[in-house]
Amino acid sequence: MLLVYDHYVFVKAYAEALGEQGFDVIVAEDLDDARAAVERTIFDLVIVDLMHGRVGTGVYKTGYGFASWLTAISPVSVVVVFSDGNAKTVKEWCEAILSIWRGSSRPACRRVLLLLHKFRDVAEQLEKRHAGRDSLQIRDEYDAQDLTHALLRIEFDEVVRLQESMPSGAADGARVSFLLKHERVIVKVKMIVGSVVDREVSEQLLLDICWYREHGDCDALIFFIYDPERRLASPEQLQRDAEKQSNRALIVVVYVQQ
Repeated sequence: MLLVYDHYVFVKAYAEALGEQGFDVIVAEDLDDARAAVERTIFDLVIVDLMHGRVGTGVYKTGYGFASWLTAISPVSVVVVFSDGNAKTVKEWCEAILSIWRGSSRPACRRVLLLLHKFRDVAEQLEKRHAGRDSLQIRDEYDAQDLTHALLRIEFDEVVRLQESMPSGAADGARVSFLLKHERVIVKVKMIVGSVVDREVSEQLLLDICWYREHGDCDALIFFIYDPERRLASPEQLQRDAEKQSNRALIVVVYVQQ
């Protein structure tokens, strides 16, 4: 957790209260220091003082400006903006912050990304079985879906495989995805094979986003794009274009593994 706050009288009490709830708390009293911290680490929770007095030199000049910038670039971090008048006591302040964090789908997105980060390592290990036994090789999108399903079951109790027809032009004719029922998060897997161009993939993602925004019973949509042969020329741009579609109704996260 990152606490962006410059009031020396209260910052220690706030940090201690959050630490008692099991958080590892990093304090940044300057907005430039806060920006450097979030560029190094993905935080589950970032708490920002609305009237932060130590202005930064970047695109933000206040605590609110910093929070708006961070929300735009980090769809998996919960960003909470507060002022000292929000609560009468440190305990009330802490309870209010944690209530917002627990009610968000973003911590679940973070947990999904941690699992997907291990996808390649697990896939390679499954190919190395004893005495030439049959192994699971990730040859196509169905294989990638099966392994993703297994990884999600490690962390989440209710993982529902969904399949419904989608409009022509979407990422595939039949929507195969995984719903984390309690967390209201959908994970969709795409494997890059054959001859593809970034623009085509980007258009498919945008069509998927529109469909899920209308029909998906979820608060967050995660695209896992597995590109083992590094066919995508600019995965960062692909990610930015799709995640710009995030709004209050639907958080969009794209994770590309090459």
